[in-house]
Amino acid sequence: MQQRGKILRDTRTGPGLVIVDGHQYSFTLEGIWRSSEAPAVNMTVDAQFDETGALTALLAVPDAQLAREKADEAMAAVKAHGGQLAARVGMGTLVGTGLLAVAWFALNTVSVQLTPGMKMGMSLWKLLGVLNASGDAMAALSGNGGSAGMYGVLTIVALAGPAASYFVRDARAQLANCLPLLFLLGIALAFYSGISSSLSQAQGAAMAFGGNGAADVVGAMTREVMRAISIGAGGYLGCAVSLYFAATGVLKFFAKRG
Repeated sequence: MQQRGKILRDTRTGPGLVIVDGHQYSFTLEGIWRSSEAPAVNMTVDAQFDETGALTALLAVPDAQLAREKADEAMAAVKAHGGQLAARVGMGTLVGTGLLAVAWFALNTVSVQLTPGMKMGMSLWKLLGVLNASGDAMAALSGNGGSAGMYGVLTIVALAGPAASYFVRDARAQLANCLPLLFLLGIALAFYSGISSSLSQAQGAAMAFGGNGAADVVGAMTREVMRAISIGAGGYLGCAVSLYFAATGVLKFFAKRG
């Protein structure tokens, strides 16, 4: 029998702890953990049990699979109410919102070139988990994160923004089309501020212990890190759709005011 669970405690200092369907189970790497990556707190896993209910195996669920499952759930909901929803909010808005969901949840917003032959990508949703968990965007380079928290709430509000004008008659509701773009700008600023703060602290510590020479070395490493970060397909798609929504919203606002 297989069920979904979440890691509550990793195995760095002793046995790990996983919660499945409200029940907690202790586990070790030997014989139980079946994935190449180490278990981490808040990681989603597939837990396997034998006939007696004893935990026999744990496998990490890739982020891409989780994103696909969320997209499948969203598509199922759209299919169930698609006709009514499309008639109410318009096919363009519905398709654009779907593309935003794919860009933010399923595609990589940023990619990090770790080695010449190895690149790691992260979706916007994963970056939000990092920002919410620690406020330290540099932690994203190690793939550590957790719940999106308040950032997740803002994500849903931004996704729902373009549909607001179909439910509120006031002309100003058209400006809610700008919410996805404003959300992206805010997240980009938070991410950049987190990286800048972390690197500034690293340079300050290096100067305190090693003088200007050490600070110069950290500065050179900083430039290499920044060059290794690039925008992924999700970032470009999210920006394009957000700009489209913002432009149409502003134009419709002035048209209704005029």
